[in-house]
Amino acid sequence: MFANAEASHQHSLETLNMLQEYDEFMESIGTLIDLGCGSGLDTEWWATRVTREDNPRPLNIQCTGVDQIDQELKELKQRSKELKHQKNETLGYLKHFMKFNEIKICNISRDNNIEIKQVSYNEIEKKQPLSIKKIKQKLPIFFDTVNFSDFITLSSDEKTNAIFNYLESTREKTNNESIRIKK
Repeated sequence: MFANAEASHQHSLETLNMLQEYDEFMESIGTLIDLGCGSGLDTEWWATRVTREDNPRPLNIQCTGVDQIDQELKELKQRSKELKHQKNETLGYLKHFMKFNEIKICNISRDNNIEIKQVSYNEIEKKQPLSIKKIKQKLPIFFDTVNFSDFITLSSDEKTNAIFNYLESTREKTNNESIRIKK
């Protein structure tokens, strides 16, 4: 086994380049199937062959590569996780920086004439919505904590307000962070 696709291809090139020296053999190949082609470097080599004449012409070898791509998919999945982690980490640093700094004007790159007028950090606190299911879960807790003899003396509106104030106080809060860019 080789460490990577490039190392495997380099090993194959020793044989492939030797085969290319046999003009009649190379020109006799019309179709090729590369079983276990991996990333396809050897298959590409066959597909791009030309004659060794002064005025080279393509051999037009029809190539098909077949392989299991489980390892490539695992590597791609791992790389995707790494990139997502890097993105989140960078975004975290940027958000932290933007909490304390406000950029007024900047250029994205020397090659791009887009000018950014303002970049600002926003943090918005939102309360989670109350569902019927959550209300049903919280009402028994309310009645366990309230002084029932005082509660029954309240007017209908006061009872309603007491229940809704309790429900409001128990709603979970989340912080949404964002960076706003104005062009």
